[in-house]
Amino acid sequence: MTTLTIDLPDSLAKEAKDAGLLDPHAIEAMLRENLRRQLIDDLFTAADKLAAAKFPSMTMEEIQQEVNEVRRGRNVRLVLDTNIPGRESRFSMPPAP
Repeated sequence: MTTLTIDLPDSLAKEAKDAGLLDPHAIEAMLRENLRRQLIDDLFTAADKLAAAKFPSMTMEEIQQEVNEVRRGRNVRLVLDTNIPGRESRFSMPPAP
């Protein structure tokens, strides 16, 4: 747990206290809500930038090829993880020749 000290104008501190906003649970809720809003704003900003980049459309075949490459990469990582002592995987490799 972290303790914060903030300086507020007296009038604002009184209003916030009277409204119950200086309660630790209220402050936590406000911070979480503002962080959520910021993440959403960042997501929309990134989406706007992506839309403005005007990348060419991909065909279904190109999309499937990308998906297959990601899956291949994931499977390689899973297989490599099986070589770590004490780490088991649901995939098994055939014995090396």
